[in-house]
Amino acid sequence: MATFIQISDLHFGAEVPQAVEALLTHIAATRPAAVLCCGDYTMRARRHEWQASRAFLEKISVPVISIPGNHDIPAANQPFDRIFHPFRRYRKSISSDPEPHAQFADLEVVGLNTARAWGVPPTFDWSHGAVSVKQCATLPFRFSSDSGLRAVMIHHPLKAEAEQTRKLLRRNGLLLASLATAKVDLLLAGHFHRSFIDLMPLPMGEGNVVLSHVSTVFSHRTKGEPMGFHTLATGDQSVEITRHCFRDTQYEIDSTHAFKREGSIWSKASM
Repeated sequence: MATFIQISDLHFGAEVPQAVEALLTHIAATRPAAVLCCGDYTMRARRHEWQASRAFLEKISVPVISIPGNHDIPAANQPFDRIFHPFRRYRKSISSDPEPHAQFADLEVVGLNTARAWGVPPTFDWSHGAVSVKQCATLPFRFSSDSGLRAVMIHHPLKAEAEQTRKLLRRNGLLLASLATAKVDLLLAGHFHRSFIDLMPLPMGEGNVVLSHVSTVFSHRTKGEPMGFHTLATGDQSVEITRHCFRDTQYEIDSTHAFKREGSIWSKASM
């Protein structure tokens, strides 16, 4: 099995330094195959927040696969950059590609950028996310391997807990159809600052997908639960997702969720 660490919503500018150091210590001790970051490195895309983000990444010795979040777009008081160069600072500080592709022994990862500079109609709320028709049409062709599991990283979720009232990703039905065509196994997201691990059916009877949504990893902007991250242990036909929560001075295991695949159907497995 290969192990990956999934994080999101770092929010440098609102980070808890002790939790930052605890995460770096955990990564150094466990040496995962990669760190998968689902966006929101910063609070308001300020230069000093990007500098802190870059310094954080330079302390990690394993690959980091990242996508941007809505907080990584310059704020409305920076209208020129927001309109004409919404991801320039992200590209300079984090990665030149906001929609990465990475291949590992047991997992192929494709990133989709769901952040939009001026939000999503009809409200144009900048915190909402969307996928385009082109993104959905090209997604199946971005995967290159027929072996191992397939994962898609997005910032804005397609599904949430029943009590969650925030908007889900726009054009989520279109993306679900694309996930089915691409035979995607795992959908990784963040944004709500809530850990959520579940199964979600795909349209047209094309099986289902395992959802792994993570909380804010080390910012004080928590939403009713501790800061945290997930580890994903992937096999050819299985995945174990372990939730880690920050308590006192370190991250501790909170729960583990096992899934197995038979054909195109994922189901919960006994531990």
